[in-house]
Amino acid sequence: MTKPAIQLRYKVLVALVALVVSLATFAGSVEIAVIVNPENSITNLSKRELRRIFLGKDKSFTNGMKVLVSNLPDSDPLRDAFYHHATGKSAKKARRRWAANAFSGLIEFPKECKNQAELLEWVSVTPEGIGYIDPAALNNQVKEVYRLRID
Repeated sequence: MTKPAIQLRYKVLVALVALVVSLATFAGSVEIAVIVNPENSITNLSKRELRRIFLGKDKSFTNGMKVLVSNLPDSDPLRDAFYHHATGKSAKKARRRWAANAFSGLIEFPKECKNQAELLEWVSVTPEGIGYIDPAALNNQVKEVYRLRID
């Protein structure tokens, strides 16, 4: 192997190690707030309830109120992180599940918001709404019911 080829491999290896370290650091610091409308009497959700709601298995909260799920767009990395850690499925697999159930009339397809600000606004005016955002975006117009910490 030539010296330039070895140097190139070394540079690629260093770049990959730096990428892995930065991703591990980033992943260790991510938190996601699950929010509902303040009119909802639910004060917290278990991880099991969260999973069932966001996979379309539960159509109502434990208090009997109907659930209307909202999502961030496919392009938002928070969506992938949320679905992976909250449901154990990729956002793509969860979407397929929702599509199949919505097509059969079992559930309503989630509201897809353009960004976190729109999702926050939608949940604040939708009593049955639930969604997820960066905790830094929380305000008094919504209520946090679960904090997902990604280690």
